[in-house]
Amino acid sequence: MNILAFATAIKALALERRLWLVNLPGFGASAPAGPALEDFADRIARTGIGSVTPLFRLSLRWVTLLAVPGFLFFAIGTWWMTWMTKDWDFWELFWPQIFRGIGLMIAFIPINNISLATLPPERVKNASGLYNLTRNLGGAVGLAGLTTILNDRTDLHLARLHEAVTWSRPGVLETLDALTTRFQSYGSDAKAMALKQLALLTHQQGVVMAFADVFFLLTLLFVGLAALAVVMKKPVQAAPGAGGH
Repeated sequence: MNILAFATAIKALALERRLWLVNLPGFGASAPAGPALEDFADRIARTGIGSVTPLFRLSLRWVTLLAVPGFLFFAIGTWWMTWMTKDWDFWELFWPQIFRGIGLMIAFIPINNISLATLPPERVKNASGLYNLTRNLGGAVGLAGLTTILNDRTDLHLARLHEAVTWSRPGVLETLDALTTRFQSYGSDAKAMALKQLALLTHQQGVVMAFADVFFLLTLLFVGLAALAVVMKKPVQAAPGAGGH
């Protein structure tokens, strides 16, 4: 169980690190150490599941006690992120990530137990490989879906912001004048640079709002998973020597 928790923690940290580094200026898709950490975590999980899972057969009560808080901790972390702004720094991001990491570690154990604990020991090794395959495939599909939603919500927020940022708004004119004054040393290009900077600020706000929407969607998802965990039924264990007819 400790091996699984350790592997889950490493993988969660690697995925979260890659997600945020990819969106930070100066990092991009070349965020270091993420794939290596994920591979290390997968290796631990593959070797640990086969040897550890048959020893821990949790009752439905313990599965629920572990799964529900795990999903809710993750939901708290994602809900916290719905309040983020462009000015958030390390400490604003630290505690939501702590909640998400703890939630993943807690929920991962009962999920593995439900998937593998009812199998005969000789089938656990192959089943764990199939389980890891479906988990990674599901993660890829989920990431693609979230990226699509993020792009769609970004376009929606940008369209609404473009409608709101007009010459008739005093705040927009004041911001544009302030930016023009800042770039005054560039001569005749100051006005164009101010407009460009205003467009970048508008796009930045649209992206932040889209990320908040995605985290809100994840919050609803994990609250729903916690509710499903409450009504979860204990997997039926096959009788020894049972075969097909």
